[in-house]
Amino acid sequence: MSLSLRAKFLLLSAIIQALVVGLLIWNSLRLMNHAVGANAERVAQEYAITLNLSLSPYATGGRLPELNAYLAEMLADPDDSLLRYVLVLDEKEQAIIDVGKRAAPPPAILKQGGGTSFKGVHTIISGDTLHARAPLLLRDGRIGSVNFGLATDDLKHARDKVLLQGGAISLAG
Repeated sequence: MSLSLRAKFLLLSAIIQALVVGLLIWNSLRLMNHAVGANAERVAQEYAITLNLSLSPYATGGRLPELNAYLAEMLADPDDSLLRYVLVLDEKEQAIIDVGKRAAPPPAILKQGGGTSFKGVHTIISGDTLHARAPLLLRDGRIGSVNFGLATDDLKHARDKVLLQGGAISLAG
């Protein structure tokens, strides 16, 4: 069976249009992932600064354990904040503060200085959590770290919604 010239032209046009739509969707996904990642890193930097400023007076005075109850109450309702956990470690990686909910220990790559670095804060997204690690000055000039997790559900939901709507518009076209 031989296709007419008109049918061949329509088929070729459909294939080209499908390729263009596929490229548009792929590029949208790439741009949205980059925007979500950059936004999450900026938020992590702001949280790191806020946590450092809040914890420093207690850290340099050796009174960090006094904050356990306060931080636990602050993290009790996940709908109140993007913050999911706070883990303060001393220079020997021993926990001084460990509050909130996390499925596993923070990714080891952060301890090794890996992940994405933005102004001294190392981050990595794993599942629906952005894990972050920043240095923290402790008593007697020792350096520990503040580790925390931020929920990324809202950012991923917004990205998925844009992609779904873009895909629907592309299919309609």
